[in-house]
Amino acid sequence: MKRKCIVIKSAKEYGSSYRRYLCVDEINADEIIQLIEKKRKRFWYIVERTLTQSGIYWDCYGQEAMNDKSKGVSAIKFFDVDNTRIYCKEVSDDTGGFYIVCSILLLSKKVQENDQRIKEIILKIASYEYEIEQ
Repeated sequence: MKRKCIVIKSAKEYGSSYRRYLCVDEINADEIIQLIEKKRKRFWYIVERTLTQSGIYWDCYGQEAMNDKSKGVSAIKFFDVDNTRIYCKEVSDDTGGFYIVCSILLLSKKVQENDQRIKEIILKIASYEYEIEQ
């Protein structure tokens, strides 16, 4: 069954010609939006740069793929005391649109390498299929 996600920001809103969009998983939207409100300035800075710059991957937004099964998983990294992250699923459509879906919030990442708990989150997100609501 496909999960639903809601588009909350597009590159066009920043005056960019890229067809990139930021979405939020409908099921986990409440906790993700609470974090966005708490870390508003940093979050929107990361989003603007990710949606509008030619190089999509950088320090605060990067791929988390461990193997072929986990392709298309990325993370928004806040680099705060708790190393908060929002794990995302990247989805492309037939018309060239690129969607970054904020899927699961991880309030604290205490290990340098991905431990078993984080690997399970990444594999879980990789298995998600999304229906995008504009």
